[in-house]
Amino acid sequence: MSFLITIVPTLIIIRIADQNDISLIGWLTAVSLIPLLIQFIGIAKEVYKENQHEFALMCIRLFVGFNFITHGTEKLFAGAAVHNGMRGYFGQVAGFDQVGPWFTDLMIYVGGVTEIGVALLIGWGLFTRLGVVWAIAYLIAAELFSGHFLIGYTWRCQVVVGNSHSSGQ
Repeated sequence: MSFLITIVPTLIIIRIADQNDISLIGWLTAVSLIPLLIQFIGIAKEVYKENQHEFALMCIRLFVGFNFITHGTEKLFAGAAVHNGMRGYFGQVAGFDQVGPWFTDLMIYVGGVTEIGVALLIGWGLFTRLGVVWAIAYLIAAELFSGHFLIGYTWRCQVVVGNSHSSGQ
């Protein structure tokens, strides 16, 4: 647990530095990940020895949690410039400004709180099923209502039939 409590704020600082072009702080903080990586290797060895399936689940939970934490961080902590950029996108593309600018801001903050909440629940393995259901509901809503679907920023499944390089065509 100490590893997770330490790595979450470290990732938040790196993401905020990245979003605001503060490279020096981002790189210095990234260097602080080295002892955390060494600590993780020690933890991972112990978990792997005890139960390989639990090790795999731990890695998946961490991966999903880290992905959600970075996206939630940019919505809640990255500052006015990043927030205004998202506000412009969600206000115009998703049409949230038709309800009112306050609604766009509310949706950004709700998204940020949701992403960080899901990251903590899944990443820490606390109430994981609740976190997964919350993540599924959020991702469906984000896909449908945030404008991602309208501009082709969505999950796709491509089926290839036949050989596209056949001769004589």
